[in-house]
Amino acid sequence: QTAPKTEKVIERAIGGVLFIDEAYSLNDNGKLGGGISYGEECITALLTQMENRKGEFVVIVAGYPDEMNKFLDTNPGLRSRFDQTWNFRDYTNNELLQIIEARAVKEDYKISTECAEVLLKTFASFQRDKYFGNARTARNVLQAMKRKLAIRVTEEKLRDRESLMTFIPEDIEKPKQDGRRNQIGFSPRPTEK
Repeated sequence: QTAPKTEKVIERAIGGVLFIDEAYSLNDNGKLGGGISYGEECITALLTQMENRKGEFVVIVAGYPDEMNKFLDTNPGLRSRFDQTWNFRDYTNNELLQIIEARAVKEDYKISTECAEVLLKTFASFQRDKYFGNARTARNVLQAMKRKLAIRVTEEKLRDRESLMTFIPEDIEKPKQDGRRNQIGFSPRPTEK
């Protein structure tokens, strides 16, 4: 039922945009009867609709460059239909900080000047390889900061709004690098027995 489901999604995109993130994942799906994968069936349905409904909707496929090149080579019709390619540069350290600041302000948090300085150093330490997460990295850093802030205010029994909503350098999780990606994990302090 992959083709009918794909056609339903395309129908909703008519008059607008169909955005497929990590489109290369369509290359790695399980096989259907007859040796065709779910991804191949989806791609075939997509190509058919792109031809039959040409000009009625826009299709954008996105993902890491190497994987997207492999994706475009999986079917002869793909590369000819996706004839425009844009490679986006990674965000700078300052841009990542701006993303965190904008998200924090939206949620009524403040970032102290000292915290902002440590964030810039943290971003500078990240590997900027093909797996760098850009805005996702900033979002993960902020999530980890919120968790650490919650623990800190609980342990220190802080009650005033300023303390509850202001990030300081101690709220920044140090990144762990596993050789491929920048990991912002979270492990609470062990409790004493």
